[in-house]
Amino acid sequence: MIYNLINYSLEQKLYNYTLKQIDENLLEIVLDNNNYLIYHSKIQGPVNKRPPAERRIQLNPKLKETLHSYMGEDYKILLLGYDKTTNTFSFWNYGYNINIRSTQSLPTRIQTLNKARSVGFDFHYYKNRNLADRPTTEHSFSINAFLFPLVLENYRIIFDRDFSEIFRKKIQSWNNRFRKDELVLCLDLYNREFPINKNALEIKEISNYCQKRSDLMGFIPREFYYQELSAKNFRNINGISKKLENIASADPTKRYSRKGLIPDPHAKKILLDEYVTKSKSIDNKKLFEDAKKIKNKIISNNIEILIGLKQKNNYEKDKKDEVSGDHPNVLLNFDVNRSHKDPNFDEKNYSDPIDAFNARDRASKLHELIVKKLANICIKKGLIVKDSVHIDFYTEYKNKGKLFEIKTFNKSNFKKQIRYAIIQLKEYYFRYANFNKEIFNETDLFILLNENPEEFIQREQIAFLKDQKITLCWLQNNKIETFDENQSNIKWLL
Repeated sequence: MIYNLINYSLEQKLYNYTLKQIDENLLEIVLDNNNYLIYHSKIQGPVNKRPPAERRIQLNPKLKETLHSYMGEDYKILLLGYDKTTNTFSFWNYGYNINIRSTQSLPTRIQTLNKARSVGFDFHYYKNRNLADRPTTEHSFSINAFLFPLVLENYRIIFDRDFSEIFRKKIQSWNNRFRKDELVLCLDLYNREFPINKNALEIKEISNYCQKRSDLMGFIPREFYYQELSAKNFRNINGISKKLENIASADPTKRYSRKGLIPDPHAKKILLDEYVTKSKSIDNKKLFEDAKKIKNKIISNNIEILIGLKQKNNYEKDKKDEVSGDHPNVLLNFDVNRSHKDPNFDEKNYSDPIDAFNARDRASKLHELIVKKLANICIKKGLIVKDSVHIDFYTEYKNKGKLFEIKTFNKSNFKKQIRYAIIQLKEYYFRYANFNKEIFNETDLFILLNENPEEFIQREQIAFLKDQKITLCWLQNNKIETFDENQSNIKWLL
């Protein structure tokens, strides 16, 4: 996984680089005449008597000796920890002042990883002791894994204390340019349809693919990852249309004569390296097939498929096994395009009556329709959307979690549905926030109904929900509605 993430992120930047696996935990990168040695490890959970939120990697004396030997050969050393749940890389400083005779744990926190997932990066400061056995304050920093090339570009300053002040600007500037996958999609459209009206459906299609790819990589909310104007108009039809003109100006086959727009050098490089034949024409079939593969990777809505680690058919099987097997508490990306399948529901398969009732409810077409409408509302706002075998719907807004329990009701079961929803929200919040650390500790709770409940709900029920800090809302005309006193709680959805 780590190898594929690094390779994909470097490839998308169109670097001239070599990436080599030295052993199970060591990677070598040669880039711009610089040699990097990457020690990588999965980030582990807390050990005995350590805070539950702590996460860490560990260095043993033998590994330190190996790393020191590479430093003597003028390699730049990077210590990398990977957290799959948040898809983040964490880095720790390594230098000659590290005691090579002792085993050492390098810490971070689940809160740091979650913030890095939400806004691109975060820092964790911790106490350590130097070679003179004096206390020092050091820090690690965590980033969205797809931002890895930025670490290499800023290797000399990533552990400077003022680095955090400039890193966000670097992210926003670095992310503005079209990457390889996006350019291949534009090149394919250019090759098939250019010239083309900017309002054509084909332009909109490429725009949607680029936006979905950005979301899949975790570059949401976009204002943290792109400069203000770019975030507002991210890969819109105007941007895609202009990019086609840039490609036309750069086309080495000189298929079209376009003046006035700056030629795109990256698009030209891709064409020359991969698609221009000896006869100075474009290999239409290869370009079309490559673009098709990229589209399929994007709509899979899975990072492992996007980076080439898994094929789509294998992933679907693994996902099914994971959900039904030993990992029931894992939040997965919500698939808004999933088809509804009416399972063979059998109440006898559930020992808990609430679990049985909830499973029956989730199996209904109406329940599926409501949760998809909620997902579409959030996706249009550039938010992540997730679910699990327990949680109907989860998203995040401005570093706060939003946990939803979806309920359909009628006159006879309204009270029972509300009671079950309260129990489930409270239990799931505790399990996923306090125990599993899958969602933010600061998470708002919502019950979303299929229609307005005013005819059935009692005053004491409204008061009780308010006391429990649960917002009751409902779907009406494809919009989320609630009682007047709760309007501020759903403002982020409007």
